[in-house]
Amino acid sequence: MCRGVFALVFLLALAAGHGSRAQDSSVLIRLRNSCSFSVWAAWTTDPGVSNPFSSGTELSADETFSLFVPRDWSGRFWGRTGCSWRQAPGSSTSRFICDTGDCGSGDISCSKRGTPPATIAQLNLPARYSVSLLEGYNLAISIAPRNSSCSWAGCKSGSDANSGCPKELAVVDKSNIGRVIACKSPCLGLNEDQYCCRGRYTCPLKCSPSQYARAFKAACPRSSTYPCEANTSSYSCLGASEIIATFCPP
Repeated sequence: MCRGVFALVFLLALAAGHGSRAQDSSVLIRLRNSCSFSVWAAWTTDPGVSNPFSSGTELSADETFSLFVPRDWSGRFWGRTGCSWRQAPGSSTSRFICDTGDCGSGDISCSKRGTPPATIAQLNLPARYSVSLLEGYNLAISIAPRNSSCSWAGCKSGSDANSGCPKELAVVDKSNIGRVIACKSPCLGLNEDQYCCRGRYTCPLKCSPSQYARAFKAACPRSSTYPCEANTSSYSCLGASEIIATFCPP
């Protein structure tokens, strides 16, 4: 109920600011959880963008949550996993903490970006969208405009980069040793110039995808998997009025 009220309040705010043109000046975003487990979706507005809009919500398995954003909005969405209210040692209060993608707010809502590794779905409206593994991977995500011929971005159905994550990049569940819950990007995990495309390994000619990036690409073929792809793996769909972001695309 709270989620529905939140979405309604935001829509009314748009209407107040734009009058009868509110519907024409907003884009409907549907966040769909096709995973077999709960995902706590989060979203934040990019720095310097007007109409800041950040929050979060729980999505049970097979649940969809809808929200409206301004047509010129830019920001990111990601999924958090293993979330719960926990009492920190020596504290009398509980905080909302997630095993992956945690944003440090201590609450379900987020006001700043999540902690890597986490798969990122990026929107740069009115037209561009992409999925990035440059900050690592925790969930398969796909993103696509609805009812259009525009391309989808992100991970293919049934993909799971965690299952093949090499030991040196793996983030393991502390309560279930051996279960990989996220996979660091090679730049984040190894911090070497050849993986970060820096120093003498500069884009676009002197930095090529590593074996780690190629493994990411196998799971998420339409995503950025190493730094030189950051500006070349986005897609465009001008005029899209509805966009669907799916966790664990079926």
